[in-house]
Amino acid sequence: MRKANRQPSSQTLLTFQVGERWFAIPLATVEGTGSLSSVTALPGNTSRVFLGLSYVLGQLMSVVDIAPLFNLGSRLSAKDLLILKYEGYYYAIIVSVVGEILTRPTIRAVRAMQGDAVLGVSVQKKRRIIVLDVPGLITRHVCNCPNIKNCSSPRRE
Repeated sequence: MRKANRQPSSQTLLTFQVGERWFAIPLATVEGTGSLSSVTALPGNTSRVFLGLSYVLGQLMSVVDIAPLFNLGSRLSAKDLLILKYEGYYYAIIVSVVGEILTRPTIRAVRAMQGDAVLGVSVQKKRRIIVLDVPGLITRHVCNCPNIKNCSSPRRE
């Protein structure tokens, strides 16, 4: 089965920091920010990225820690969240700092860098920013958990 060819585009991005590294996601997927209070782990979850479920701002959300994907350790000590909505479901990414909005950034495609989770890299103000692929991140690292029954995308076996 061939992968769809995902080409980075010049879309508006929101930057955020996890540990010492900067990331960005399409602004169109961002619903807001919040604070993490507690996470309920699901039995049988073996994902390093999907931590479990939490109520944030009155919504049940999957909590995602991207730090292990990039060998940054765990950011569970961080309490800030970037809230995303993808195919009708809410997801909360643990972040250290929410950054700025980038309009029409140049994104250079990269290969073999965490595969399904990365679209490319952008350089802004002498800072390398990893641009995440939200559908890839969700379907590969969150929906792959065997206990997620209401996931928005098919699970990979």
